[in-house]
Amino acid sequence: MNALGADLHVVLKFRRQSDGSFRGTMLSPNESPDEIKFTSVVQAGHTVTALIEPLKARFTGELNANGDVIEGEWEQMTMTIPLRLELESREVEDAVIAKREPAPPAVKEW
Repeated sequence: MNALGADLHVVLKFRRQSDGSFRGTMLSPNESPDEIKFTSVVQAGHTVTALIEPLKARFTGELNANGDVIEGEWEQMTMTIPLRLELESREVEDAVIAKREPAPPAVKEW
Protein backbone atom coordinates (compact mmCIF):
# COMPACT_ATOMS: atom_id res chain seq x y z
CA MET A 1 0.00 0.00 0.00
CA ASN A 2 1.24 3.50 -0.70
CA ALA A 3 0.10 6.18 1.74
CA LEU A 4 1.31 9.75 1.42
CA GLY A 5 4.19 8.64 -0.77
CA ALA A 6 5.41 5.93 1.60
CA ASP A 7 5.18 2.20 0.90
CA LEU A 8 3.54 0.23 3.68
CA HIS A 9 3.59 -3.52 4.13
CA VAL A 10 0.20 -4.63 5.40
CA VAL A 11 -0.78 -8.19 6.30
CA LEU A 12 -4.47 -8.98 6.61
CA LYS A 13 -5.56 -12.31 8.04
CA PHE A 14 -9.13 -13.55 7.70
CA ARG A 15 -10.59 -16.77 9.08
CA ARG A 16 -14.03 -18.19 8.57
CA GLN A 17 -15.68 -19.13 11.87
CA SER A 18 -17.84 -22.21 12.44
CA ASP A 19 -21.00 -20.05 12.18
CA GLY A 20 -19.93 -18.84 8.70
CA SER A 21 -18.87 -15.37 9.84
CA PHE A 22 -15.33 -14.04 9.50
CA ARG A 23 -12.78 -12.79 12.00
CA GLY A 24 -9.78 -10.78 10.91
CA THR A 25 -6.65 -8.97 11.99
CA MET A 26 -4.37 -6.42 10.38
CA LEU A 27 -0.64 -6.09 10.90
CA SER A 28 1.40 -3.18 9.58
CA PRO A 29 4.99 -4.07 10.44
CA ASN A 30 6.19 -0.61 9.32
CA GLU A 31 4.18 0.91 12.14
CA SER A 32 3.88 -1.64 14.95
CA PRO A 33 4.56 -5.30 15.76
CA ASP A 34 1.02 -5.62 17.20
CA GLU A 35 -1.95 -7.02 15.30
CA ILE A 36 -5.16 -5.00 15.26
CA LYS A 37 -8.48 -6.86 15.31
CA PHE A 38 -11.13 -5.99 12.78
CA THR A 39 -14.41 -5.03 14.41
CA SER A 40 -16.22 -6.90 11.66
CA VAL A 41 -15.54 -8.64 8.35
CA VAL A 42 -18.51 -9.32 6.08
CA GLN A 43 -18.67 -10.96 2.66
CA ALA A 44 -21.88 -10.47 0.67
CA GLY A 45 -21.53 -12.08 -2.73
CA HIS A 46 -18.24 -10.77 -4.12
CA THR A 47 -18.19 -7.67 -1.90
CA VAL A 48 -15.96 -7.74 1.18
CA THR A 49 -16.25 -5.07 3.89
CA ALA A 50 -13.89 -4.95 6.87
CA LEU A 51 -14.16 -2.38 9.69
CA ILE A 52 -11.71 -1.33 12.39
CA GLU A 53 -13.86 1.03 14.42
CA PRO A 54 -11.17 2.24 16.88
CA LEU A 55 -9.09 3.46 13.90
CA LYS A 56 -12.15 4.80 12.07
CA ALA A 57 -11.06 2.63 9.16
CA ARG A 58 -12.96 0.65 6.54
CA PHE A 59 -11.92 -1.49 3.60
CA THR A 60 -14.47 -2.28 0.92
CA GLY A 61 -13.62 -4.29 -2.16
CA GLU A 62 -14.71 -6.77 -4.79
CA LEU A 63 -13.38 -10.34 -4.76
CA ASN A 64 -12.35 -11.63 -8.18
CA ALA A 65 -13.67 -14.90 -9.66
CA ASN A 66 -10.53 -16.84 -8.62
CA GLY A 67 -10.89 -15.68 -5.01
CA ASP A 68 -7.29 -14.47 -4.88
CA VAL A 69 -7.62 -10.68 -5.34
CA ILE A 70 -9.82 -8.04 -3.72
CA GLU A 71 -9.80 -4.63 -5.43
CA GLY A 72 -11.17 -1.80 -3.36
CA GLU A 73 -10.58 1.24 -1.20
CA TRP A 74 -9.18 1.84 2.27
CA GLU A 75 -10.94 4.71 4.03
CA GLN A 76 -9.57 6.15 7.25
CA MET A 77 -10.83 9.40 8.71
CA THR A 78 -10.67 11.83 5.76
CA MET A 79 -8.35 9.79 3.52
CA THR A 80 -9.40 7.29 0.87
CA ILE A 81 -6.78 5.32 -1.06
CA PRO A 82 -7.12 2.50 -3.59
CA LEU A 83 -6.05 -0.86 -2.18
CA ARG A 84 -5.50 -4.15 -3.99
CA LEU A 85 -5.26 -7.20 -1.75
CA GLU A 86 -3.60 -10.25 -3.27
CA LEU A 87 -3.78 -13.64 -1.64
CA GLU A 88 -0.29 -14.63 -0.62
CA SER A 89 -1.23 -17.70 1.35
CA ARG A 90 -4.32 -19.53 2.45
CA GLU A 91 -2.50 -20.60 5.60
CA VAL A 92 -1.42 -18.10 8.24
CA GLU A 93 1.70 -20.16 8.93
CA ASP A 94 2.88 -19.55 5.36
CA ALA A 95 2.75 -15.76 5.63
CA VAL A 96 6.24 -14.47 6.37
CA ILE A 97 7.28 -10.95 7.22
CA ALA A 98 10.91 -10.61 6.18
CA LYS A 99 11.82 -7.57 8.23
CA ARG A 100 10.22 -4.76 10.16
CA GLU A 101 11.37 -1.25 9.47
CA PRO A 102 10.24 1.89 11.26
CA ALA A 103 7.51 3.87 9.53
CA PRO A 104 8.57 7.00 7.64
CA PRO A 105 7.64 10.32 9.34
CA ALA A 106 4.80 11.00 6.86
CA VAL A 107 3.15 7.71 7.81
CA LYS A 108 3.52 8.35 11.55
CA GLU A 109 1.89 11.76 11.11
CA TRP A 110 -0.97 10.19 9.17
